[in-house]
Amino acid sequence: MRIEGLDRLMKALDRFATARAVADTIKPALTATGEVIRSYLVRYPGKPSYPLRWASQRQRFYVLYVLRKNLGPYKRTTDPMSQRLQASWAVEYNQPWRVIVGTRVTYAPYVQGRDKQQPYHADTGWITDEVAMQRTIDSGVLQDNMISVVKKALER
Repeated sequence: MRIEGLDRLMKALDRFATARAVADTIKPALTATGEVIRSYLVRYPGKPSYPLRWASQRQRFYVLYVLRKNLGPYKRTTDPMSQRLQASWAVEYNQPWRVIVGTRVTYAPYVQGRDKQQPYHADTGWITDEVAMQRTIDSGVLQDNMISVVKKALER
């Protein structure tokens, strides 16, 4: 039995196995995948749906108190208290084989975090970090990017 191109494949895989080649080849693919995840997270949903679902009576009381004192309502992008969640999402490649999609906005876990998202944010349509990642996986982008990496390695 003879396999055509086996020598070429083995040489390509040897080059691919070096740390430098891995970094050069993997970084763009993982960063592009991270950008797709980020693109889901930066989409603002529509207006809130009423009645709002509260996580607790304490939360409900606080929000209504703020509104009664004319300290609200909160405006997503123009409120002085806003940390600009949409613009804050960033993608960073972190070797090896890892990309980080994150934000430094202090309230982000309550808006888009899987474990801490508040009910009214879910009702409004904010997606969680986990949903963004799952949508990216389901879209096939990750697989396409990794196939591209292997093809590039074989072309060298």
